Amino acid sequence: METIPMQSACGTQGETIPMQIARGTQGETIPMQSACGTQGETISETSSKIKEYHFNASHGWYSRAVNKRFNLRFGKLHGEAESADFQGAEKFIPEVTKFIVDYFDGPEFVYNADEFGLNYKKVPTSSLQLPDNKMRGFKPNKIRVTGMVCGNLAGEKLKPLIIGKFQNPRDLPKDSARRDKLACYYEANKSSWMTGSLYWKWFLSCFIPEMEKRHGEDFYVLLLVDNCAAHPEVVGTLDPRVIMMFLPPNTTSLIQPMDQGVIRNLKLKFHDILYRQLINHIDYVRVSDLSAKPLVEFYKNLNISDVINNVGKAWDDVKASTIQNSWNKLLDKNILREKAAFREFAGPVADTENIETENNQIIQNIVTNMNECTVMGVTTAEDITEVI
Repeated sequence: METIPMQSACGTQGETIPMQIARGTQGETIPMQSACGTQGETISETSSKIKEYHFNASHGWYSRAVNKRFNLRFGKLHGEAESADFQGAEKFIPEVTKFIVDYFDGPEFVYNADEFGLNYKKVPTSSLQLPDNKMRGFKPNKIRVTGMVCGNLAGEKLKPLIIGKFQNPRDLPKDSARRDKLACYYEANKSSWMTGSLYWKWFLSCFIPEMEKRHGEDFYVLLLVDNCAAHPEVVGTLDPRVIMMFLPPNTTSLIQPMDQGVIRNLKLKFHDILYRQLINHIDYVRVSDLSAKPLVEFYKNLNISDVINNVGKAWDDVKASTIQNSWNKLLDKNILREKAAFREFAGPVADTENIETENNQIIQNIVTNMNECTVMGVTTAEDITEVI
């Protein structure tokens, strides 16, 4: 029996997951019942009252019906500008955990995706404060890309997405077959930001094919994302095998898995790789040309192909346990233990895998390596934190 939980924009008091639930198999067509509860009723209370309905709907019907009935909107934007909503997060945690345990077969079917900015040409402040002004005329910290990473509760990672400014940079292959072999998916727009159309394309061209590759064509997964204008709600209606659920407004810093140290870990690993390459370049250039300005040369030659390769290497180096541990603040461990498939994920993987400890160690390694390079100014942990 195929389970088809559906999203809605209903928002009566007491609801924490804006979603409609129905069950369906091929055959009968029956009007749906909303799982949006009465005042004060949570989804777990309401869902227990819902009977099983046999329903068969096309993607077009699904999209039209949900948009018409629940007035889905495309322009909602909920960022972290306001203070974090601790109460909203606390209320959401048991509800989403119960939903996951009830409707999904295991941790490998529960995904989270999140974007991040990467100022890949931003140099530690100390590097710009040299007496011989080796970085004169260079403004590296305005050059950025947007990245997006996605992983599941089991600690498995999908290929990252990088969004640059130019559709066809000179350093990237033009044909799609060769681009498919890159370490990251690549898209572009003039601002290097995620947009609704790029997210739509990623969902259909990247996420769905990866789900089919991992789980076969008959899969059923949850995709948790921020509720923002770059994630149009209608994308959640494009494939009934995927339930796209939004986190409550202003809770990203509190419970978004990828925001619980994973993205910071990735960015630190990226810059660790990058600065090692910089130091190697400086050592090589100083041997061959003492009058050269190796910092300027390195950053001017740094291109989107280098970024893609280094992000790919850094993401490969992010541990599965780091991904698993990132879900700890979102999921209720007691509820996870109710289903055998989730029990081993009902607590931290290991204290030795503490992500903050690892991140601090990476920072110290970067500082040590940078300070051993006599061309650079004195680098501190604060400098590296500022770059990240």
